[in-house]
Amino acid sequence: MERFCRRVLVCSAELDQAAFVRARDLYESSMWNLVLIGEAASNVPRSFQDENPQIPWGLIIAARNRFVHRFWRIDNDIVWDIVSVHVPNLLDALREILGTIDQERT
Repeated sequence: MERFCRRVLVCSAELDQAAFVRARDLYESSMWNLVLIGEAASNVPRSFQDENPQIPWGLIIAARNRFVHRFWRIDNDIVWDIVSVHVPNLLDALREILGTIDQERT
């Protein structure tokens, strides 16, 4: 999930919403990585999800399902909000979790 978040942020770096939507290759790459984030989230064990409620697991998985199964009704405003606000927050939370796991291993 962390890697896919980074890819989304690379695709949207230094763009505003209008430029992001116009840059179809970057937009579509970001969408694919958002789907992969959701797919990865759906494979995280429930016990780990319960231990890490700061991650909106259900919303991430629901977004993935919407992108995959209702792609013709994707709202660019919602995508931009996810890309510009929620993915950076998710990345921070994931890095915190990964840092905690690394500390526990040492």
